[in-house]
Amino acid sequence: MPYRVKVHVYTTLIEKMGWKQKILEFEYQPTIEEVLNKLPELKKTLKEYEQRGIPAIIMINGRRIEFLKGYKTPLQDGDEISIFPPSAGG
Repeated sequence: MPYRVKVHVYTTLIEKMGWKQKILEFEYQPTIEEVLNKLPELKKTLKEYEQRGIPAIIMINGRRIEFLKGYKTPLQDGDEISIFPPSAGG
């Protein structure tokens, strides 16, 4: 059974990536890390944020991955991943 997951990016990531949403298909149960491996430009950008000490917010179906299993979180068919760039408040 294939696993289909949707990846949504928001705000400045839309411009940087050139897309708002991608649908990816896997023949096995993927993790967040495996999804990012299929989107190398996004993965590189997220790594740059982390290196600056301001990680992006990554959510699966509205739940932050740091409260799950982080990048090793297994995904289910139909899951939606939302990625928000770091933001500065004022």
